[in-house]
Amino acid sequence: DFLFGAFELLTGGSDGHQTSIASAPAPFSCTVGKPMWAKIRFAVNDHDGFEFFFGFAEVAADTDSFHLTAAGSGVDRVGFLKDVHDNDAIKFAVCENGNGTIGTALDAAQTYDADNSILTLGIYWDGISNILFYADKVASGAKPGPLASKHVYSTAADFPQDSNLRLVFMVENGTSSAITATIESIQAAIVAS
Repeated sequence: DFLFGAFELLTGGSDGHQTSIASAPAPFSCTVGKPMWAKIRFAVNDHDGFEFFFGFAEVAADTDSFHLTAAGSGVDRVGFLKDVHDNDAIKFAVCENGNGTIGTALDAAQTYDADNSILTLGIYWDGISNILFYADKVASGAKPGPLASKHVYSTAADFPQDSNLRLVFMVENGTSSAITATIESIQAAIVAS
């Protein structure tokens, strides 16, 4: 599945254990005139046993279950999440302070409904007025396809413009067995000032 190599994140073996990878600096925000994007390609060994968040987040990556924290001061985010381990639905989150959403269905439904499926997710802030969410999912052993548009978000009051966000991929265990996420790549970029 990952011809050019991959690395693994492994949770602990109890419900609620989590692990993550994140950028140390936090240079991202939805600043007008400064587009940014992020992309990840990964697989997880137990589709009914995990929750995840991928995207940009204000909180430290080791904050317990931050993907479930209500919108408020200090917890701004833009990203994808699977917020219930035994529900296959993937949602999106966009919030600044008390405004926005932490888990809303995408316009074009996306699920993670089979162990070891290869999921590619992309986020693009156009630097003007939209955050676009893209995805592609294929079975293990299949060739990935192009990213397809899943949602366009344009509620300006919810864009985290006053925050310093870091790139984050967090995996949380929802079962009593360790969860393994195999990651081929995680990337992000922002237009320099």
